[in-house]
Amino acid sequence: SIVFVRLWGHCALCKAYSYFKTFYFCWRIVMSKKKGAKVAKKGSSKATSAVSKPKIDFGAHELTGKSAGAFRELVGLYESKQFKKGLKAADALLKDFPGHGETLSMKGLCTYNLGKKEEGMAMMKDGLTKNIKSYICWHVLGVVHKARSEYEQAMKCYQNALKHDEKNLTILRDLAYLQIYLRDYAGFARTENTLLVNRAENKVHWMGFAVGSHLAGNGDKALEVIDAYLKSQEKVSKDDKRIAMVNMEESELHLYKVMIMTDLQKHERALAYLRLKKSKITDDIRYFEVEASLLSVLKKGEEAAASFEHLIGMNPDNLDYYWGYLEGVLGKRACLTVEERERALAILESFEDKYRSKSLRRLCLDFAVSSAFQERVDAYAKEYLRKGIPSLFSDLKGLYGPGESESYSTDKIEMIEELFCAYAANLKKCSRFTEEASGVEEPRCALLWTLFYLSQHWHTTGEYEKALSAIDEAIAHTPTLPDLYMVKASILKGVGAFSAAAESSEFGRKLDLADRYLNCESTKFLHFAGKMDQARDVAYLFNKEKYNSFYSLQVAWFELSAACGYFQTGEIGKAMKMNRCVIEHFSEFREDEFEFNQYCLRRGLIRDYVRNLRYLNTLPSSSTLLEAVSGMLECYLVLDERRLKDDIETKRISDDEKAALKRRRQKAEKRLKEEETKEIAAEKARHQAKETEVDSLEYEDYHGLAMAGTKTPVLDAVATAMKVAEAQHPSTKALVAATEIAIRNETPDIVVKLLEKMQSSTLAQAPIFASFCARAKKLSKDGAIVFSEFVDAAAATFRPSNAAGRLSSIVSVLPFVRSVFFLSSEALEEAIPAIKEVVAKDGFFDVQSGSPLAVAQSLIALRRFVEYVSAAIPTSSLPSLVDLVEECAHKQWPRLELYKNVPE
Repeated sequence: SIVFVRLWGHCALCKAYSYFKTFYFCWRIVMSKKKGAKVAKKGSSKATSAVSKPKIDFGAHELTGKSAGAFRELVGLYESKQFKKGLKAADALLKDFPGHGETLSMKGLCTYNLGKKEEGMAMMKDGLTKNIKSYICWHVLGVVHKARSEYEQAMKCYQNALKHDEKNLTILRDLAYLQIYLRDYAGFARTENTLLVNRAENKVHWMGFAVGSHLAGNGDKALEVIDAYLKSQEKVSKDDKRIAMVNMEESELHLYKVMIMTDLQKHERALAYLRLKKSKITDDIRYFEVEASLLSVLKKGEEAAASFEHLIGMNPDNLDYYWGYLEGVLGKRACLTVEERERALAILESFEDKYRSKSLRRLCLDFAVSSAFQERVDAYAKEYLRKGIPSLFSDLKGLYGPGESESYSTDKIEMIEELFCAYAANLKKCSRFTEEASGVEEPRCALLWTLFYLSQHWHTTGEYEKALSAIDEAIAHTPTLPDLYMVKASILKGVGAFSAAAESSEFGRKLDLADRYLNCESTKFLHFAGKMDQARDVAYLFNKEKYNSFYSLQVAWFELSAACGYFQTGEIGKAMKMNRCVIEHFSEFREDEFEFNQYCLRRGLIRDYVRNLRYLNTLPSSSTLLEAVSGMLECYLVLDERRLKDDIETKRISDDEKAALKRRRQKAEKRLKEEETKEIAAEKARHQAKETEVDSLEYEDYHGLAMAGTKTPVLDAVATAMKVAEAQHPSTKALVAATEIAIRNETPDIVVKLLEKMQSSTLAQAPIFASFCARAKKLSKDGAIVFSEFVDAAAATFRPSNAAGRLSSIVSVLPFVRSVFFLSSEALEEAIPAIKEVVAKDGFFDVQSGSPLAVAQSLIALRRFVEYVSAAIPTSSLPSLVDLVEECAHKQWPRLELYKNVPE
């Protein structure tokens, strides 16, 4: 080709043609500039003369030459976060092309990132209207929606952008990550398929297409994709390091194929494929685990037992392997008869001869009965007591109640108590565990740990006097052991002596100032005692200077404990703030998933990625999140109670008294606002002195005054109640509070969801469930809303006019929710005899947990209810009702009289 050009270059005709082409190109550039200036001038005159639909001018077309380079430079400035320079570059470009939509959108994006969000958003929308067919304008708008956590809107923008540029890999990748984040598995599979067509050499797109197909329910397609990828990898280079990596990836993919087949219920095929690829699977432990689980599902007990036996040899401390082996031999792992228990114990004893495993010895205690159990627990406990291991009770606590092993037995609890009481008596008498005169004396600490165990034992069984006596004796024996004071604090908390519990925990903490666990436990006890400032100071002792606060550290346990303390002291705003912080933490966990998705697909650990995605789907059911949500709902209910009480009071007083009451409230609000401002200033000064960053989100509504000052608490609580409706297994307290909120706000859709969840919980047989159903029926007066059959059936068992049943429903929920659910004024008149009937029942408080604290809380809640009734309806029958409640309290008072000198 070079020779050809040189030969023709000497031709005069070719030279003339090249000169003409150069002249024509220059003429086109000049004419285009003149035409652009003319059109821009014409467009500006039209815009000033009349308000009409803007006409697309030259600026809406693609830029060329230097202007296109200037636009690329503008994009580069944005990507390097030089927003001010980007803004100047956009202004310069818009002078020549004022109607260029892409430049206007980029200018809006830079303006948005400089803090002028509303102005920037308006520019981006204006740019989109200038050129609605521009993929850049749609992409820019999608980026902003994504930054504002408006993910569904962002996904729509990306999809519109792809309509005008179907093969834009950047937009396709952003869309794919959004789809997997929003759990649009089918859309994610389609997007990854498009990426795979354009970039077949990229492993991430192969894995993404397989995962998307699998999670979308198309497992067969996922298997085909993995097979195609494995075939493409057969031509890899023979470099040793590369081969090792490929072998690991191939092993993971084979195991992932087995996982897909298992999800498709093709267990025989999965087992056959697993055994076929055994030589290519590098993870031996995982291979045998999968094989054993498949054999168990296929009811091949002997083969499954053989696989589990092989696993036991590899890791004798894994209890799951022993349970799997027993299930393979016995054919079941639950509801075992006495003979089957003896057989299981004999099997475990055979393993004891082969392996030295403490986990195995502990598992034998679950199956041992009568004398065999006594002998085993005797040997097991003596070893712990001699060595002074504090976790003995935590280890044996599973024997005190029903669990996976179904080892619950009153006989076992009695044998343990008898054994340890004998230990204590003999150690005091002759310093030995038994009364035998011969033998070596036990260490002096054996008595201490025996008393330590007995105090925890009696605390669990509800014998608080014995527990306190044992722990006091242990403290007298060794007054310098911090663990003793923490156990004493938990016992005092159980009887309601919060101040004494906080003092005990603080004394124990000061014995070892370097122990973070003692610091955290003491903080919790201080919160229960209402000593909020002291609790914060104690917790900050272990806070590193480079961090600014517990909010940035996402210390959820501290915030939940503080919320509980603030709620008990009546500071509802601060309690709401703490609960809101925990809810925001979980929102941040969800946000962090974007980067996590990109990382996992690159690493190739697909099985762990799929399992983790399924785990993340259960985050809305997290006990920590539900505790914060139920705390928020309780606060909203208390605010609604206060509103109702204020409405009742304002109806009775004169206009002058109303004005005076309003002035007092305004003064109180102003004082609280000033205190909040001072605390924020002091906190920021502390951070400035330590040169730490300040998180603006933490100081937004620092004391929760805005949330607590709402005039519509029930309406504000609906969004929080929806979190309970979306959870898979919400707690009893959260269910009851959310249902009450939904019924008060008259939102039937949410009510039905919550009642469906309540039906599958322990509350299905409680009167409160029927009461909720009856109240839900009233929400549909015109019959427009059709409730489920179970709602009709449950409502039929409850008569709304039955005040006694209505009240028993309210009282039955008091242990779960500390706020009181009020009846209407008409029902209150009928409820007074029912209150007497319920309170007079001697067995009502016997259904509680047996803890004096639970009894006291129920009495307090009932007293609050009676006070509300007396404020709402002053009748002559109320004095006798109050006397009846007081009489009931005095009947229960002996159970609360352990510490008479404690104010609680």
